[in-house]
Amino acid sequence: MKKMLILPFIVLLWKFNLSVPDLFRFGFYYKEQLWENLLISQQKVINFQNMDLKFTYLRQLKVMKKFLD
Repeated sequence: MKKMLILPFIVLLWKFNLSVPDLFRFGFYYKEQLWENLLISQQKVINFQNMDLKFTYLRQLKVMKKFLD
């Protein structure tokens, strides 16, 4: 079972002529990229929520203005 887990790494090392530290560097870089993408996507969600709040606020102002006129 353990041989099956190690086999893809050996193939990567052989196929792309990499060293073990290169694989670790790639792993850390990949993890950082995932983390940055997660933070960016969360920021986009927050921005969309803020936009939605602004639009509902503007709609409420329009309704109140019609009501007061």
